[in-house]
Amino acid sequence: MLHKATRLICDNLEEKGIKFVAEEKAQNRTSSVLVPFAVKNGPVVYAKLISRDEDNDVSFRIYGLLTGIPEEKRVRLMETCNRLNFRIRYLKFTIDNDGDINAEFDFPMNVPDDALGDVADEMVARSKSILDEVYGTLIRALFTDGEPEEEDDEEESFLRRMMREAAEAADGEDEDDEDGDGSAEDEETEEASAAPDDDGEDGEDLPAIPGEALRRLSRQLRAEQDGDAADAGL
Repeated sequence: MLHKATRLICDNLEEKGIKFVAEEKAQNRTSSVLVPFAVKNGPVVYAKLISRDEDNDVSFRIYGLLTGIPEEKRVRLMETCNRLNFRIRYLKFTIDNDGDINAEFDFPMNVPDDALGDVADEMVARSKSILDEVYGTLIRALFTDGEPEEEDDEEESFLRRMMREAAEAADGEDEDDEDGDGSAEDEETEEASAAPDDDGEDGEDLPAIPGEALRRLSRQLRAEQDGDAADAGL
């Protein structure tokens, strides 16, 4: 049975045309609403709004922002999460025993019924905005070395820096081959054509998401995002 809060959130999302999946688990007497969305320069994730009884104290969770963090990197990522928690409102970043980074928020118990749906909708929107901003920080902490404090004031995102360095390396190869007949440029064009799509085929690079229905929603969301980027000429 879907708990009251789950039904209220579903009604609000359906009214606003927001994609979601509702599920219930009889073994632990919970019901949930799952709302997928794409993180800028990141994966498709899902916000899970969990109800355990007929009160409105919904648990808001986003699982698996990063998964399987190596033991030697966990202290560094914990420090990064602590700095984000100090700076960011609304969401709390945690690392669980499996080395996965999750985001959490808990609704107050006394949220009025007629406001619960709008509160849930706002939390999904705020979470996307927050993750668009900080996901690169988590990636940088995972894949770079050095003291985290040294990177706090970096203006370039980790992904943007990687693109810049790749472009500089390509320019260097062109200079080394300037006496040739342009074969280096042709090779770069062929390599670019042969390179696989970042998103993979049929969304196979997406994180594990429970339920085939939610998988389809996630792939559709990613396709819509790619279409918007193409229309904008990105």
